[in-house]
Amino acid sequence: MIKTRANAPRPANTPAGAASIPRISPALAPDRTALILIDFQNEWFHPEGAYARTGFDISHMTRTVEPTVRLVDFCHDHDIPVICLTYVCRGRIDGGPVFDKRPALRDDGGKGLREGTFGVKVIPELPLSAEKYGDWFIERKRMSGFYQTGLEQLLRDLGRDTVLITGVATGSCCESTARDANFRNFNAVMVHDCLGTIGGTTLHPITKEEHHVTAEEMHFASLRNCQMIVCDVLSSQECMAELRDAKDGEPA
Repeated sequence: MIKTRANAPRPANTPAGAASIPRISPALAPDRTALILIDFQNEWFHPEGAYARTGFDISHMTRTVEPTVRLVDFCHDHDIPVICLTYVCRGRIDGGPVFDKRPALRDDGGKGLREGTFGVKVIPELPLSAEKYGDWFIERKRMSGFYQTGLEQLLRDLGRDTVLITGVATGSCCESTARDANFRNFNAVMVHDCLGTIGGTTLHPITKEEHHVTAEEMHFASLRNCQMIVCDVLSSQECMAELRDAKDGEPA
């Protein structure tokens, strides 16, 4: 079993400060920011969803609901657009290779994310409404929220150049969306307490030996990679404090 090290030893020939990656996004501003919700669907969060049905521990994902609700409420109160992305397919044909990779999605497994099913519905805990709050909803068929969707055009129409990324799973759909945001010159922030994932038994990438990886290991592997080369990583509290400070500092 792989163990995560909190602080790996610094090689002797590494200059002090060489691993300190500066923040790449500017200070958050309500009039330039949008909140992205990725795959807050029953398939991942509900005990009868495909992941729980196929034996996965969903607790690392469900822990994100409470802070995400607070962040959604904050964005509604501060006129920050909320965009909800969902993954909806008929199966392997339009869902792609990931539907072969994951037992929860396979035809001979959980058959998750099938259009018209309970599993693709957005979890009711999130206070979302196009009519009441002006929230946006986009369906997609690949991991990235930008791939063959209207997300990029919507963000540009809204005049937003910064996205707060929340949802599941940290290292797949969420990191894919952060990378694509980077490719399109959007500032991306991974909101770490509003991101969740799963662990499980897999194969070691080099030796191909079977081993178990925890959800936390998967989560932090992605966050470290994002912090180092892709985007910034902040907590929901840090995001709200920064956005609140910017709002308070506006001229009367």
